[in-house]
Amino acid sequence: KISKEIGKSFNQHNFQIVCSVFSIRPYGKEKNMNPYMTNSKYCIYDGPHKDYIYDAALVDLIARKMKSGDLNLENLKKDFKNNKKRSIKELESK
Repeated sequence: KISKEIGKSFNQHNFQIVCSVFSIRPYGKEKNMNPYMTNSKYCIYDGPHKDYIYDAALVDLIARKMKSGDLNLENLKKDFKNNKKRSIKELESK
């Protein structure tokens, strides 16, 4: 859906970058990873199925911010590589 909204490729790895940098959910390489430590406004961990469930609001927010230019994927990739975190408020407030 994000690719369709922004008119260019946005893959699962890009989604992972956004979710990691904005601490939507933990990823395996993070210290003391607890899969339940999510931003429950956008994502919850489903223990019995051992996977994550994302709210449509997250997809809409990412698509809107990518389309408007408020979210720069290249900058997020650098943050992800350097394990830098950003506040979700930064994403929500623009």
